[in-house]
Amino acid sequence: MELLIAALFIAMTLPAALDALQLSVRHADGALIDEAYYWALSSKLESVAAQPFSDLNSAAVAAGSINTSTGYSDAAGAAPRVLVYLAAYDGDNADADDDPFTGVDSGLLMVRAVLEQNSALVLETLVTQ
Repeated sequence: MELLIAALFIAMTLPAALDALQLSVRHADGALIDEAYYWALSSKLESVAAQPFSDLNSAAVAAGSINTSTGYSDAAGAAPRVLVYLAAYDGDNADADDDPFTGVDSGLLMVRAVLEQNSALVLETLVTQ
């Protein structure tokens, strides 16, 4: 009797298990692409954040806005191309306007790395002097 119940249980759950396995195999290629994009963003962010603060600050001033990419971005045609944005940052919100790019704090920059092919993929960090 127990063997019959076990066989019935396996027969009922096997299709769901096979569907789950099929979905994971089908989406494995997409996961590898996402992982490659993440590592491209992560390594770019890390290498830019390691630059001297004075160089980063000069690039942020030259860009003039968090919406203008800097020379730390990958060259056009790179695949994947990571765009780097730099801006002075308002970490304490002393001006109470909840805008992180007004009333900025001296010695604090935001570094943003964005994947050009998919601007929803973004990594950000703050660097200090």
